[in-house]
Amino acid sequence: MSLLGILQAQAPPKQDATSTIQTLCLRLSTSTLLEDRRAAIMGLRSFAREYKETVASGGLRGLIGTLSKDSEDVDTIKVVLETLLLLFVKDESNPESSEDIALWLTDEFTQKQENITVLIELLQDSDFYIRLYALQLLVAILNNRPSRTQECILTAPLGISRLVSVLDDKRDAIRNEGILLIINLSNGHTDIQKLIAFENAFERMFSIIELEGGVEGGIIVQDCLQLLNNLLSFNVSNQSYFREMGCVPRLAKLFQFAQEPVPSYAKEQRDANIEYAMKVCRLFVVPGGLGAAANQNAFFNAGILHLMLVIAFSGFSDFPVRAEALRTVADLIHENSPLQENFAQMKVQYLDPTVLPEVQAQQNNPDDLCYVIEGLLDLALLNSSIHAFDARLAACQCLESYFAGNKPVRLHFLNHAINLHAEGDESANVLTCLINLDQDSRGDPYRVWLASVIFLHLIYNDEEAKNLATSFKEGDADAGEEVVTVIQSISANLVAALEHNYDPRIIIGYLMLLCTWLFEDSPAVDDFLNEASSVQSLVSTVKQPSNSNLLIQGLCAFFLGILYEFSRKDSPLPRATLHPILASRMGRDHYVNKVTKLRENPQVRDFEVFRQTNHRKRKMGLPEVYFDHTFIDFLKDNYSRILRAIDKDPGLETHNTINGIPHALNGISVELVDSLKAQLEDKDEELQKLQTTCLTLEQKITQEQHESQRAKEAAAVEVQKANAATETLRQQHDAELRATTQKTRSEVNELEGRIQRIRWEATEAVRKAKEHGDREIAVLRRRVAESEAVVEKEKMERAGEIQRTKAEAEKAIEQVTLRLHSAEKEALFAHESLRKSEEHARESDQLLRASEALKAANERITSLEEDSRRQKSEATTLLEALTTAQSRLEESTKQQAASEVWIGGLETALAALEASLKKEKSTHAHILHGAQGSAAALEVRVNELEARLRDAEHARKEADEAAKQSSAELDDLFIILGDLEEKRKGDKVFFFLFLALCEIYCGG
Repeated sequence: MSLLGILQAQAPPKQDATSTIQTLCLRLSTSTLLEDRRAAIMGLRSFAREYKETVASGGLRGLIGTLSKDSEDVDTIKVVLETLLLLFVKDESNPESSEDIALWLTDEFTQKQENITVLIELLQDSDFYIRLYALQLLVAILNNRPSRTQECILTAPLGISRLVSVLDDKRDAIRNEGILLIINLSNGHTDIQKLIAFENAFERMFSIIELEGGVEGGIIVQDCLQLLNNLLSFNVSNQSYFREMGCVPRLAKLFQFAQEPVPSYAKEQRDANIEYAMKVCRLFVVPGGLGAAANQNAFFNAGILHLMLVIAFSGFSDFPVRAEALRTVADLIHENSPLQENFAQMKVQYLDPTVLPEVQAQQNNPDDLCYVIEGLLDLALLNSSIHAFDARLAACQCLESYFAGNKPVRLHFLNHAINLHAEGDESANVLTCLINLDQDSRGDPYRVWLASVIFLHLIYNDEEAKNLATSFKEGDADAGEEVVTVIQSISANLVAALEHNYDPRIIIGYLMLLCTWLFEDSPAVDDFLNEASSVQSLVSTVKQPSNSNLLIQGLCAFFLGILYEFSRKDSPLPRATLHPILASRMGRDHYVNKVTKLRENPQVRDFEVFRQTNHRKRKMGLPEVYFDHTFIDFLKDNYSRILRAIDKDPGLETHNTINGIPHALNGISVELVDSLKAQLEDKDEELQKLQTTCLTLEQKITQEQHESQRAKEAAAVEVQKANAATETLRQQHDAELRATTQKTRSEVNELEGRIQRIRWEATEAVRKAKEHGDREIAVLRRRVAESEAVVEKEKMERAGEIQRTKAEAEKAIEQVTLRLHSAEKEALFAHESLRKSEEHARESDQLLRASEALKAANERITSLEEDSRRQKSEATTLLEALTTAQSRLEESTKQQAASEVWIGGLETALAALEASLKKEKSTHAHILHGAQGSAAALEVRVNELEARLRDAEHARKEADEAAKQSSAELDDLFIILGDLEEKRKGDKVFFFLFLALCEIYCGG
């Protein structure tokens, strides 16, 4: 064996890539040294490009774990991020590279919140590559699983704040990558959009745009505008924040660039930036959006409306930019009357619509101005360039917004168009384009189509505008000319277009206009039906072979249904004649088939109702745009009604309107109306006969009234007699009433005198008792003071003796001292008695008795003061009782007053009786019987009056009883006062006895 063979036999076996990768993954997960892990990661990186699946399956979790374990080591983290990015990148030439690996990697990251949090925390590192790779990795994860990644970033602590802070990085690569990440992150997530906006993202975006050179900058400006678009799209909160932060003027500043030629290499990017900035403006003023009016006013005040018009009518602007500018203008003035009025007064640079854009740029003259409405009409109707279609459509949309929600503007515009056409003015005019289908209009089919759309928006749902357009006529009958209406001119052009097979856009434009115009407008339908040949042409078009234009056939059938639905029996082509043409000649099934296919056509079914019509991209020829969004809404809303119109009986008229006023409801038979008219004539004849009979009856009634007058005069005599009897009764009653009243008043006066006298006597007795009690209390207090002086003097005399006995009674003094602490006054006297207990027991006893007598005197004085206060309270009670008695007397007075009111009521009743007697004089046939009944009623009334007098007498007696009760209460009060006086006298006797005992004791 050779040496080479021996060496080969002793060499270790070769390792394949799979085993090497497994070894590296094992080393990565088990190594404790940082250098070993880094070496393993670098080995995995070398295999990651070719063996993505193997590396990912064995080392992904170890790589992710290293991000948090070795986050302090920059070199290791950098290698880990590079390896992960290599695993995410798809290599078409590598069989192991597939999208499933990227999705699996993304799921591994997003299943745990900590993995995304680690990547976000890496953004705090200042190393260039770590920041860049972390951002790229987040972008890759976000692209694969947007929703889950958004939630993970939203949940991560300070996640949004750290991502937005990347925008402040001075290194362009990191900043640009951060912009792309935030664009993807903010897409469709409202909460994230709000958080990004409140991280001062708007200011940062505008700062970057200004740093890059405004709209003339590169792709970074477009990315910034895309991010603004994401943050503001359908987010009212962010829009309000944007407006309140003063960013609208900064947005307006983007459109303040010089109108001058731009190099071709920079023009495409600049135009893209301008369009993105305009789309940002349109986000604020979406028609019908919340806060759209406030945003419109803010943008107008910032000058954005004027800047948009400058760009739209600049010779240096391409048609896509001009179209976007005009769509922005349309949204800025939509349904905003003040802005619409200001818009109409603005002037723009005049651009000749008949020359090429290159020539317009060369002939650019800012001083050549025209009103903006004229410029829009020139652009929409006179510019026949295929490349200008988007701009023409935008100009039409701008005029539509100018009309929207502003009826005076529509009428003014229509009147102006009619006047210009009548004067033969050659300027751009929608009415002229519709009536004069000349060679230029046939060569530019969108001229007629756009004119039809503009006119449609002028008259749609506006009866006054419809009437104004219908009333306009051409031709002078006096000069022998044929008088033709606008509808007849348009119908003639429609028939010509159908017969000569003009461009379908012309035919569709006319049919759209006529369908919306004649719907629910019977006079307009009659105007169209004046030419029966027009109906024949429409029917012939619908009956053409199936290889014809299905849109035109469907629209013609739909229009014929409108004609039949709103025709009348008195129409130039009556309903009874029109129905067989549709049902028999054209055929019901054929009609239904064509209308159904029109509704199912992709141009109708898939039409997107937006301000910007996204027509299909075209390589050559005219664009595939056939319908206006308003007509599509109209067709879809009324499709079912028109489809069923052919099944209605010709004898039933449908909701006709004349001058906007409904004259017959849906489903009312015309024959029934005629029969009702005949019945009305018969009723008029019967009414005349009844009026004749009524005159005869009136004559009879007059004769009967004369007879009734004579009966009234006879009854009046009887009434006079009844009145005399009533007057006698009333006088007798008045006399009795006066006597009763006088007697009651005298008794009341007497009661009042007695009450006053009793009140004075009680007050005087209380005053005297109070004065007497005060004098006695003063005398008692003076005698108590004298007794206290005598006791004090006795104490001074005995003080010497107490000092001599002090040494002998030391223990007794200590006991007495303890008792002195329990009672202040008694302790003093007890201490003195103990000190004298051995030698002067008798004298000590006498002193103790004197002290107790003095204490009893003080208590008696206190009780006398309490009695005095009690007497005062009793006197107060007596006054309150007097007050009660007075109130009862006042109640009796009120009852007397009530009696007087009853008397007044009796007088009122008598007056009412007199009025009723006068009224009885006007009765017709039963005057006398009524007078007798009145006399009976008078007797009843008199009885009632007597009952009321008895009630008054009873009330007077009750007042007397109340007065007697008051007198009894006063007597009780006097008795109480006498008892109090006797008690006070007894107190005086006791007090004098007490004083005598004190004097005897003191003298002993």
